[in-house]
Amino acid sequence: MVFIAAGDYKSAVAHCEKAVSIDPNHFFANNILDLAYYWNGDSAKSIDAITKYLPWLDDEALADLKQTYKDHGYTAAMNKMTTEIEESARVGYVLPFDLACNLLRANKIDKALEWFEKAYEIHDPNMPYISTNFAPFYKIKDNPRFIKLLELMNLPLE
Repeated sequence: MVFIAAGDYKSAVAHCEKAVSIDPNHFFANNILDLAYYWNGDSAKSIDAITKYLPWLDDEALADLKQTYKDHGYTAAMNKMTTEIEESARVGYVLPFDLACNLLRANKIDKALEWFEKAYEIHDPNMPYISTNFAPFYKIKDNPRFIKLLELMNLPLE
């Protein structure tokens, strides 16, 4: 995660691949590997990593996600994934911050901001990360709603 926040996606991939070689089903390693692949420009490997850390998706949903990626591309697959995660959030707990970050990758900016606002309201432990240079935030750095969240949390704008 430190390498991703620093923009060193190749190092993040290398370290996460090593972690996954030790424990192929490690949730956090696969989650960060997904992000590292994505920001390193390898969307196919990102999708493969995603399918290893979404325990609430059954085999059929995971196969559908891969097929959507194959047929329609990454953004469509991310849209499908976020829909699945939102459905899961109706019956179980999903960290709002995590869903918001995935919504950013699906280019659903307003929905992502709604979930960041929910994350702020419940004191999601990941919220301080919104002031970092974590890659997805480039899409919303100038958004007034995002800036307001930073101000509410007394976090730096830059």
